[in-house]
Amino acid sequence: MTIAELLSLDPKTKTTKEIIIHILGNRWPLSPKEIHNSLIKEQGISSSYQATHKSIRELEEKGILYKEERKYKLSQDWIQKSKNYFHRLAISYEKHQYAIESEKIIKFTNYTDFSLTLANMFDTKKLIGPNYTDGYILARHLYWPLKFDFRDFELCKSVAFNAKPHIISQYSAPFDKLIKKYYKLAQWPEVVIGSDIQVEEDFVVQGHTIVQIKYSENTKQKLDKIWNKVHNLADLFGQYMQKNSDTEMEIEMKITQNGQLAGILIDKIKKEIQDHSA
Repeated sequence: MTIAELLSLDPKTKTTKEIIIHILGNRWPLSPKEIHNSLIKEQGISSSYQATHKSIRELEEKGILYKEERKYKLSQDWIQKSKNYFHRLAISYEKHQYAIESEKIIKFTNYTDFSLTLANMFDTKKLIGPNYTDGYILARHLYWPLKFDFRDFELCKSVAFNAKPHIISQYSAPFDKLIKKYYKLAQWPEVVIGSDIQVEEDFVVQGHTIVQIKYSENTKQKLDKIWNKVHNLADLFGQYMQKNSDTEMEIEMKITQNGQLAGILIDKIKKEIQDHSA
């Protein structure tokens, strides 16, 4: 888990680890049993004690938690690093400067977390730099959270207004066709599906920012299967009710700043959209 992940995930899709951090941010130190009881009784999280203990150990291994006499609290070192990060972020916002210094990689195991993170990232204009430009996207499939909340459509409209995205996808599965309708209702400038381009990785480009999105082969197969099964919202809700439909995925988001390469990619995506719209 990275600081950037904690920044952007939607509250309704927070992981157990994030909630443990929240709990220990309010009171400390706590034993594993006390943390588990807080998850169950205060946060309404359905988790076994073994799963809670595993999350605690992983947070400890990453240096986020510190163990003291069999009880846990947040690591002072991690708190300081978080403080420094937010301080740099505040300066970036004040000066309207780019928030990523070089390259940042964020990994996801949940498609809803990934899609909402990407949407919020471009909706808030965190990464576009001082000169605003439209967003351009080359993707395997159109994006939509699998754990759908109707408030997410408001975010979709906000992204259309703030990022002005132009998107082209390789596939035109039933779910792509449904999402295209929602994008158009939200007034996205251009949405093209079913192109003949071969997309191994997604590229999202805006200003001088490039977001490169990699999926494991297993994740690609899983997403293809879901996108071919979902024809309407009822199918989507039914899909999400299936166990592990939104988890156990491997998605890597690499964010870089390269104005020259971003310009080349934007021109390429523009041309692809124009060719398929003609």
